[in-house]
Amino acid sequence: MRTLKQVAFCLILTALATLGVARAQNTTGSVTGTVADAGGAIVPNASVTLTNNSTGVQQKAQTTESGDYQFLNVQPGQYTLAVESPGFKRYVQNPVEVQVALATRQNVSMAVGGTTEEVTVTTQAPIIQTENASLGQVVQGQAVTNMPLNGRNVLALVGLVPGVVPQGASQANLTGLGVFSAGNFQIGGGTANQSSELFDALP
Repeated sequence: MRTLKQVAFCLILTALATLGVARAQNTTGSVTGTVADAGGAIVPNASVTLTNNSTGVQQKAQTTESGDYQFLNVQPGQYTLAVESPGFKRYVQNPVEVQVALATRQNVSMAVGGTTEEVTVTTQAPIIQTENASLGQVVQGQAVTNMPLNGRNVLALVGLVPGVVPQGASQANLTGLGVFSAGNFQIGGGTANQSSELFDALP
């Protein structure tokens, strides 16, 4: 027979495993990049500040010895990125867009000068996911509101993502159809009905 300690240990392991599954749905993004000078030489120990344009909340970091910086668990939205280092002009990038489950890479090229001088960049290159091989797309709330959807099936928006092929009645009115019809997609060459949906029920 198992001792009380063994049973308690098993219960703790089960609780931790359940907690990991419950937190598997990712609702944040990240910002990462490398800071270098105009000649490509890395700039270590530079001060990097990421500011939320809507709330004013700031996150701070320093570049590593290899010139890299990283901000994890960043709420989606528009941000301002500022980089400072002695002997270089202050660098400001606005906006930097953060999207759900995407790593936004923002490399910085510092110009030689005084810290009282500033280089401001107000344009942003399209977000390209280079940190991993995953493929995703964010559909903004305004598009969801204004886009005509057959039968008002919100899952039809999945068909806007590259690599997704709707199957059967997944984009039609679901009245009288099976419960799996709404999620009947082929994604990335997979077979139909292999998709799953996760809903964040927390306030």
